Amino acid sequence: MQLEGKVAIVTGGARGIGRAIVEAFCSEGACVTLADMDADRGEHVVRELKEQGFQALFVRTDVGRSNEIQNMVEQTREHFGKIDILVNNAGILCDDALAEDVAEEEWERMLRIDLTAPFLCSKYVLPYLRAQGGGAIVNIASAAALAASHMDPPYCTAKTGILGLTRSLAYDYAPYRVRANAICPGTCETEMFQNYLNTLSPEEAAAKRQHFMEVQPLGMCQPEDVAYAAVYLASDRAKFVTGIALPVDGGATAI
Repeated sequence: MQLEGKVAIVTGGARGIGRAIVEAFCSEGACVTLADMDADRGEHVVRELKEQGFQALFVRTDVGRSNEIQNMVEQTREHFGKIDILVNNAGILCDDALAEDVAEEEWERMLRIDLTAPFLCSKYVLPYLRAQGGGAIVNIASAAALAASHMDPPYCTAKTGILGLTRSLAYDYAPYRVRANAICPGTCETEMFQNYLNTLSPEEAAAKRQHFMEVQPLGMCQPEDVAYAAVYLASDRAKFVTGIALPVDGGATAI
């Protein structure tokens, strides 16, 4: 098992990519704190994991609130005794719009959840990782951080910022054996993506799905594809890997 004896926090872990990462980490021997705003869904996932013999904890967390992030970190420490891995996965999407049509409130909300929250989660976990002599941070960015996404300036900006944060943490904390890496998923078959398609007309949704199928040579990304990458980057097999942005995009940024 690649993560045996490790303790991980996964934000946004109740569904989609986050849930896939939680399940993959547990399968690889980790004890996992699932942090999410959806208490019903989060508690259900943890209950299922415990029934399978895994060690998991649910902490309801709004990553837009610093005090709730601190509570998440402290509850993990109290319950499991340490923290080895942080996965900053929680995030939101925004409506398609040109920059001139993006409301200031929407811009600030996107940056708060998709960029400031990963910074704050890292900020409050890092002292523990440093003190114990090492650990891993895995940030879920996006292929939109590597190549522009159409009519998506807040999202592209926030996810690009994640790469800057990742590199900065990798550089500053390497002396403490703390590694920081980012994963850049392509368009992924998740509930969030389906909810986005549901805001469009049937014709627009079909055209949008076809577009993503065409720009990703391997087709649609699945949540487990990202989870496999997260397991590797969080594990000791990646002990000499830090500061990278790993595309998991089916080849979209290769063309």
